[in-house]
Amino acid sequence: MTQSSKPSNNGDIIGELKQAEERAAREVAQASAAKDARIRKAQEQAGAIREKAAAEAGELKGKLIAAERASIAAEESKLLAASGKEADAVRRRRVGDGVVSSCFATLMGELDA
Repeated sequence: MTQSSKPSNNGDIIGELKQAEERAAREVAQASAAKDARIRKAQEQAGAIREKAAAEAGELKGKLIAAERASIAAEESKLLAASGKEADAVRRRRVGDGVVSSCFATLMGELDA
């Protein structure tokens, strides 16, 4: 009778091994699916972070450009005001063309003499 019990034990062992293999295969498949889901979620989050960073960078760039344009406009305004004042001062000091011509003629006459 001991020989008749051996085949049933071997059959039980083989069945248990097959069940264990099937369980292990299911667990591996579940773990792989969970890993894939985590990877997809991480990629989506990384994409969202990249988009947000790009939007913030664009906004900051716009603000910096606007600030620089305002600074340039203020500097330009100061320079135009200064050049306008200088032009007014030159106009006040300007001597008529006739006076300059006569002074030049007198100077040339003195150099020739």
